[in-house]
Amino acid sequence: MDAGNLERVGRVPRELPPGALAIYARTVGLVPAGRIVSALIHSGHPDDIESVMIDGQFVMRNRKILTMNEDSIIREADAVGRRIWSRVLEANHITAPRLPRQP
Repeated sequence: MDAGNLERVGRVPRELPPGALAIYARTVGLVPAGRIVSALIHSGHPDDIESVMIDGQFVMRNRKILTMNEDSIIREADAVGRRIWSRVLEANHITAPRLPRQP
């Protein structure tokens, strides 16, 4: 990284809304972390992020997404995945174990 880029590290460009992350840093992947940004990049996990604020508004708080219906999206994704797998298995493209799943 050249000296011209060093002065921009840690700054939000003016054209982007300001944001903030609340990170739980006392996890196996992040301790010890002499360089927290490097630890997040190389060892971080999505569960390490507790809250996200964009442009002064929380979009996720206490690991709960506030801007969309997460349960609905998960149900829809599950239905799409089941439909795709059903078609793949019907076409005999692969052999996969058919284990009973909980509804």
